Amino acid sequence: MPLSWNLQKVLLLLIFSFLHVEAGKNFYSILGVPKDADDRQLKKAYKKLAMKWHPDKHQSNKDEATAKFQDIAEAYETLSDPEKRKLYDLEEDSKTRPKGQDTGSFHDAHVDPKVFEAFEKMFASRGSQGFFFQDFGKPEGHHSASRAKQGGPLFTVGSVEELRFENHEAEIQRLQKNGPVLVLFYSNGGPSCPEACQKSQKEYIKLAEQSKRLRVAAVQCKKRWGKCADYADSFPAAVLFQQDGKTEALLSSRKVLSFSALRKQLSKRLGRTPGGLHELSPEHWSDEEPCNGQFCLLLLERGPEDRTVIFRKALQLASEKLKQDPVQAFFLRAEKYPDFAAAFERHLPGFLYQRPVAEILLWRPKRNRFEVFQGDMTDASAVAEFAVQAMNRGTP
Repeated sequence: MPLSWNLQKVLLLLIFSFLHVEAGKNFYSILGVPKDADDRQLKKAYKKLAMKWHPDKHQSNKDEATAKFQDIAEAYETLSDPEKRKLYDLEEDSKTRPKGQDTGSFHDAHVDPKVFEAFEKMFASRGSQGFFFQDFGKPEGHHSASRAKQGGPLFTVGSVEELRFENHEAEIQRLQKNGPVLVLFYSNGGPSCPEACQKSQKEYIKLAEQSKRLRVAAVQCKKRWGKCADYADSFPAAVLFQQDGKTEALLSSRKVLSFSALRKQLSKRLGRTPGGLHELSPEHWSDEEPCNGQFCLLLLERGPEDRTVIFRKALQLASEKLKQDPVQAFFLRAEKYPDFAAAFERHLPGFLYQRPVAEILLWRPKRNRFEVFQGDMTDASAVAEFAVQAMNRGTP
């Protein structure tokens, strides 16, 4: 026989009371804020305390710092959510009333049902929905709040390394030993990041596939802990961790950067766009010229790809030899962007029908000038030497 709705409310409040009495935590005291603190005060207090008690800053007493850090995160999570805060305040108020004072909570049937819906949401977020609420009969018209589930990780296979949340900080440090690391922090569920995180998937995969010196990783943040706590208000957050193990930079916050925009941000931070050879396309002109004020080593292809692939390989090797120089390598299919190709061809000697299947150019977009490589396009060393000499003499 299902329990009456009034009795259910009694049990709900008793359980909620038990949880907080057992914990003995005053969330307002933990954050050091007044009971009427607004969102700005809560966020400011949380960020200050989270930085102070981050476990990485307390190697000698890491267990104590971790416990405090978790209390701070729990307090902020509860007080920053209006429904959770309402429940918490309801329970705290009941503790301060004189004994024997009847609040009506256990007898009055006109308790706001939203309070109990909020309570169910809180329980659901702790993984207890099936354990408790599905066994209770509900009054007609009352529906259990749906649980905001975390989806699965975005990068299960492929070139983007999905790091385990439980030890993501150690994993980032491991990757940093071999060079800079770009990490996408996301929460694949709830209000903070569902659609934006999904949209970021292909952009980061493309970046990882075309990057040689840069490692690309991702962390599905399940709680406010570790680096996930640092960037929780910025999901999806792209963060660059430098090889020195000390420097990190937030490249994007609450938005999805395109592949081109990511490369430009990385170029500014690393001094050069990571990776070797890329296909030149309109996205490289999204907000500025494609080479970020540097030189472009451009392979202009006209013939079938099975005849030009050998030149791509040579240009790829040449770009690796030039990784310390201010030059970026691209290839472009003339039939895909005929107007762009024609802008070069009209300045080249000979007729269009006499043009070879491919040509390599050193191009400086800022000056709108270029020079054509006259040697063996399958010789990567010769191509690299051509680029170095042209840049050193100030041409094009």
